Amino acid sequence: MTDSVRLGWKWLVGLFLLVVLFIPPRRYAVPADLGFELDPYRLVVAVILVVWLMAALSDREMRLRPSGLLGPLLIFALGVVGSLGANPGRVSLYETSVVKVLSVLIGFFLVFFLLVNVLRTRESCESALKVLVLGGAVLAVLAIIERKTGWSPFMDLGHYIPFIKPSEGIEQLRGVGYVDEWRGIRALGSAEHPIALGALLAMLAPLAAGLAVLKRQSIWLVCLVLLVMGSFASNARTPVLMLFAWAIMFTILRWSDAKRFIPFALVAFAMIHLVMPGAMGTLRSSLNPAQVLAEQNSRADSNLAAGRFADLGPSFDEFGQKPIFGYGFGTRISTGPMANTRLLDDQWLGTLLDTGLVGVIGFAWLLGRYVRRVSAASRLAGEDGALLAGLASAVFAFAIGMFTYDALSFTQVSLVLFALLGIGSALVLAEDPVLEVAESRRQAPPLQPQFSPRPVGRVS
Repeated sequence: MTDSVRLGWKWLVGLFLLVVLFIPPRRYAVPADLGFELDPYRLVVAVILVVWLMAALSDREMRLRPSGLLGPLLIFALGVVGSLGANPGRVSLYETSVVKVLSVLIGFFLVFFLLVNVLRTRESCESALKVLVLGGAVLAVLAIIERKTGWSPFMDLGHYIPFIKPSEGIEQLRGVGYVDEWRGIRALGSAEHPIALGALLAMLAPLAAGLAVLKRQSIWLVCLVLLVMGSFASNARTPVLMLFAWAIMFTILRWSDAKRFIPFALVAFAMIHLVMPGAMGTLRSSLNPAQVLAEQNSRADSNLAAGRFADLGPSFDEFGQKPIFGYGFGTRISTGPMANTRLLDDQWLGTLLDTGLVGVIGFAWLLGRYVRRVSAASRLAGEDGALLAGLASAVFAFAIGMFTYDALSFTQVSLVLFALLGIGSALVLAEDPVLEVAESRRQAPPLQPQFSPRPVGRVS
């Protein structure tokens, strides 16, 4: 593959990631008479898919590559398809919802397979991660501004980007954005909910840490501090949980690197207190165990939003009736006029009810296998493994966060998850492979410099 072609893929992938970060999915669409809302990210994915298919027809190097995650993806897909086949009546009744949710899931799968196949060098994978981290840092700054003032450019984005319009049925925020009665203004940014924004920024933070170790440039340390601060601007507990999750994972994998970030963590918390007074106090109060227990059981008599703890018993009773394939992917609707089930702030529980044991095992295997595989590459790759440790930590944080919000219901953060699955898999398979070079480093006979491999982490 020529350098110009590689450069072209890098730009296309970068464009896709920027569109995902800065044009809120499901809130804005491209004007088109297609019978459905065309999210801008779908248009970019379609372009990449067409270009890749054309390239695959003329370039043998563009053949499909084994991602290492096909098995769990197939099991998860089996759970989804099986759930639809096992519940034909519900699928027919809620066909519109099923088609919509299924099309989004197919888009996630396409993003994963495309990134695995078009990112073929360390340099291209690192470029994609840099776009995510720099874009996330900009979102974090805007989140801090929104938390303090209530203003966000994403409230009326069509004013700045003329070729998009508000999606039908979506009421755009004007003036002061997302306001909670006791938490005050909560940054929403380009996400669909403050929790999803905080989760996104928390998931990007370990990537900034990995780049800071790999590149030794202060810009990535600044991005790391901003991402941590921005995640607090959402005034949500889930991002805090995810920050702790990735910090623990990164420390286990790379203690020698992780300990260097302790001073920057202190700086971040001091800056949060200085720039967003009250944010730490509000979150500390919301994390009080007694308050959490009371809050999550406060609406126990509700059939739609009882609370995380109050939902467990009824949900497991439902699961016992259809344990293998669940009630049908996309047929459980928790909001709107067709609401027919509880609003579960627990994606693992929701997936269990949607797709049964088959689906939840497939998805857990997908995330677990990725984390294990990338973590193994991180341990073998020496100093260059810090970026891989960041990728493993980011996906681990997402998996932990799934226990406290319905993660896959939010398109933006889920797209970033599948993008990270693709980028991490591509990084392990890169033409200058981490595993091969690291293994040759470890096995090379001593005092034989002619066998020492060239350094990994950069492509000349």
